[in-house]
Amino acid sequence: MKILISGHPLSNPRQVWTFRKMAELYKDVEVFVMAPAQWDYDPLYCNDQDTNNFKFKRLNIESHPNPNYTYEIDNYIKEIKEFNPDIIYHMNEIWQDATTRAIDMSYVVKATPVVFLWENIHINQHPNWNMIKYIVAGNSDAKKI
Repeated sequence: MKILISGHPLSNPRQVWTFRKMAELYKDVEVFVMAPAQWDYDPLYCNDQDTNNFKFKRLNIESHPNPNYTYEIDNYIKEIKEFNPDIIYHMNEIWQDATTRAIDMSYVVKATPVVFLWENIHINQHPNWNMIKYIVAGNSDAKKI
């Protein structure tokens, strides 16, 4: 199984460590972590080394400063198509363009989208909300995954 994990929380080395540990424990799972190359004007300091089943990559982002960032689309598409994941797990805010792109790419490569959103109260605060609320798994669906 191949899992691609992306989102701005991965600019924190502790978050990356969690998924590195998952790769160490489950040798039959390939883990690819994608994080913004820079967040809040600070470069990402995470020097994770790739292993047989763990890959870490920093991607430049198109719009800065945050909050409405998205990865540079050409590199993002290229990396996802080359890795060809079974699952795309994305952690972000619902209104960030990167969330929409992650869901879009899951359909392109026929991967299962799993999205962790920081908002859990329905407020129409961004146009992406209407599309994403129908795609994102609710609590009962998430338990099945």
